[in-house]
Amino acid sequence: MSDKTIGETLRDARVRQGLTLEDIERKTDIPSHHLLALELDQFNLIPDDKILKYIQRYGETVNLHPIALKQYYREQIQDSESKAAVPVETEDSETAVVSEEVIFQEAVENNDDEIEPSFDKELTSEPEKQETFANRSRRHDDSYKAPSRWPIVLLSLVALLILIFVGYTVWHQLRGNQQTSQASKYWSVSSSSSQDETSVSTDSTASLSVEGSGNALTANLINASTPVEIVVSLSGAESTWFHVSNSGMNEDGITLNSATPSYTVTLPASTTTTTIALSTIQGVTVTVDGQSLDTSELTGSDLSYITLNIQ
Repeated sequence: MSDKTIGETLRDARVRQGLTLEDIERKTDIPSHHLLALELDQFNLIPDDKILKYIQRYGETVNLHPIALKQYYREQIQDSESKAAVPVETEDSETAVVSEEVIFQEAVENNDDEIEPSFDKELTSEPEKQETFANRSRRHDDSYKAPSRWPIVLLSLVALLILIFVGYTVWHQLRGNQQTSQASKYWSVSSSSSQDETSVSTDSTASLSVEGSGNALTANLINASTPVEIVVSLSGAESTWFHVSNSGMNEDGITLNSATPSYTVTLPASTTTTTIALSTIQGVTVTVDGQSLDTSELTGSDLSYITLNIQ
């Protein structure tokens, strides 16, 4: 048993006895999606106060020792928690202080050797710097030229043309308003009714895009109808379990089989996001707002999740 997880041990024992998940569910009264979570070691999907009870019932059903199974479960959880811990190494504080003092002392000694020559060099080179600056200032004064006035003239002309254009536009607009003010009262009523009759209605078509891979997808539904309907159907698989969040569905979810091959979930009108959890994706079809959702990128062997954003 030490080479396998709890889920693998339970699943192997069930397969050896030729039992299905529905047989185990009928004998133990454990929901099928919780049985599937046990076999996939997805204990976070099961309430904490029910995990050990489910392991005991499942073990007794497949002729495994329940006490040994529960002890092995505790060891598996402790082992996973111990692997997550990372030791942190600390440096001895006294050694760090001594190292900093040595570095500081070396820096002071090196600086003492370099301060004096550098200072003398600055003093001796100051007259040369002043003379060089004076020569550059004289060359700048000799080569100075007054800036050209052409840019100012061009900008003035452009501004004048803009003013003329604006004035002409305003005058033309005022003249047109005076000519049409008298005629407008005769056709205002007929024009408004004609506009109502010929108003163009925009037809918004819903679009569904999907991104992601592995065991998680993100689907974006734009221009969705109200309410949005999600349909999960079997298209080759014998059975599957699924759950839709923010839909009012019971936390136990829905199990599809030959008796119930399809199920429709209607989301509340205020829903903007929901998550679809699926135990099996192969042979299962998901339809959102009348459009088939592409699940070909879902390749994970565990539970698959589809996050649906509605706009």
